[in-house]
Amino acid sequence: MGVTLYYIDPGSPWQNGRCESFNSILRDELLNGELFDSPLGANILSPYFKDIYNNERPHSSLGHLSPKEFLELDTTSQRIILTRSSKSRKYYARQFFKNSGKQDMAMVS
Repeated sequence: MGVTLYYIDPGSPWQNGRCESFNSILRDELLNGELFDSPLGANILSPYFKDIYNNERPHSSLGHLSPKEFLELDTTSQRIILTRSSKSRKYYARQFFKNSGKQDMAMVS
């Protein structure tokens, strides 16, 4: 199929941007915000962070919608949001829906 595997060089975290971005968010929003006295404390709070990250927290790659909000949209709206947010991280899907409404979605695509 023409697929080529590229391996990340050991000690080169900049070659895996998505994982490094998540690691940064995890550290900033969970690990640096809490004082853990044992690994058990981190294990107890981790599922809560996971739930907030996957259901409530806005993601810039999804037009600053939460993944849950994004999945509730129809596929046409999802495609438009992904296209626009990939071109500009300053794109806010909520503002688009508020200002133009869904009737204008067909004109944009």
